[in-house]
Amino acid sequence: LLPEPILAAVVLLIVLTLIKGLSMVGRDSLVALASGTVQHDLKEQLMRQYAASGYSFFLEHRQGELLYPLTVGASRIGILTQKVPLALSEALKVLVIGGLLWMAAPLATSILAGLVLGYHGLTHLLATRISYRTGMERRETWAGQTSVASEFLFGIRQVMAFDAYGAWLGRFSQQSRRFRDLHVRDSVWLSIPKALVEVAAVAILFSLFLVAYFREPLTLRGQLPLLGMFAVGFLKLLPALTHVGQLRMEISGLTVDAELIHHLMTRPSRRPVGGSRPLQPLRQRIVLEGIEFAYPGRAMVLRGIHTAFQKGAVTAIVGPSGCGKTTMSYLLLGLLQPTGGRILVDGVDLREFPLKRGRERIGFVSHEVFCLLGTVRENIEFGRPGITEEAVLRAARTANAHEFIEELPQGYETVVGERGMKLSAGQQQRIAIARAVLRDPEILIFDEATSALDTEAERLVHEAIERTSRNRTVILIAHRLSTVEGADRIVVLDGG
Repeated sequence: LLPEPILAAVVLLIVLTLIKGLSMVGRDSLVALASGTVQHDLKEQLMRQYAASGYSFFLEHRQGELLYPLTVGASRIGILTQKVPLALSEALKVLVIGGLLWMAAPLATSILAGLVLGYHGLTHLLATRISYRTGMERRETWAGQTSVASEFLFGIRQVMAFDAYGAWLGRFSQQSRRFRDLHVRDSVWLSIPKALVEVAAVAILFSLFLVAYFREPLTLRGQLPLLGMFAVGFLKLLPALTHVGQLRMEISGLTVDAELIHHLMTRPSRRPVGGSRPLQPLRQRIVLEGIEFAYPGRAMVLRGIHTAFQKGAVTAIVGPSGCGKTTMSYLLLGLLQPTGGRILVDGVDLREFPLKRGRERIGFVSHEVFCLLGTVRENIEFGRPGITEEAVLRAARTANAHEFIEELPQGYETVVGERGMKLSAGQQQRIAIARAVLRDPEILIFDEATSALDTEAERLVHEAIERTSRNRTVILIAHRLSTVEGADRIVVLDGG
């Protein structure tokens, strides 16, 4: 059996080791929780900020630029929350060890302080000139390659039909190669200060030894304990010092993402909310009075528009591509605000009504159908859970969609694929009409709803449009004469 003192020492060592392990696990858990919470909160607040932004905000930014803060940016802020406390603790370690060394050898420590100041200046210069700029370029490159990948995946049908893989692969490869080069450059610059300070530190330590030897060679043996203590302290100081420099550069690169997210989260919301005047059912007509509109940095799209949409009538808007037909529908929906003129609802400016209430009364069917990755039922409900099955079926029948849905493998529970890739264009369009009808809107806007359909699909969609248009105010935007021949009134746009 072990003697009691040895046994007690062993037990004490085990207990202390266990305490140390538990404290490290606890520390890492707290750091991970703080980092994860920061990321979650940032992502949630960014999504809310995006949701509160106007449509023009999304027109001004690439998809990759908006995805970066939500994904990589928020994650890098989480890393930043870990790096800053670590840098502070390492800096504190440098101060404590440096203070102890100064008490033992003031002259040698003063020389060492010069090295520390020089190292700090070097890392500051590299952080501001290299790391920060690399962070900016990394962000732009990531956004670029994400936009290219999104284009490729979103337009895969067209890419395959035109055998245009090379163009997208080349663009993506260029962005990816640039991202790789930035990563290598950043890694190289991060390693340079550490290498320099280690060489300088060894040179200083050796110089102190030589100075002590040549000045007092006979008493060198007596100074060896002091030199040894200084060397040990210095070796403890060196890793902390180099770590502080590396962290300084890393934090500078991460600051780019912090600045971007701060800018996005503090920018004022541009989404108009309208006024507070109660919105009554449409009694007479909607009037566009002297409407003008121009996208930022572009020529005027609409100018001097005077027209009206009568209650219960079908009004068609026709004209060549680019004349402003779709822009007019966006103005009616409140997605865009006119740069001149007014939209009057029964004689009252549209801006006096709550915009949300106005949209609830409008059903919008675009030529660009958006299908979410979900079931047919979820695409018809479109973010409105709690809708009864009866209402969904009624909307599908009205939109001429019930029959083809029933023929799908799982009927209404069939997953349509990302962006509705498992459905034909005509089927997607009828799903979109059912989605609009489900709201039981007072006004229906069809924006080129049959422009990309074959003859049979167009016929089915026409039937759906006619069925959904009964007892509603309808605005038809179209190229084809067959789409508008049943309209009560035709508005022709030309040159804005």
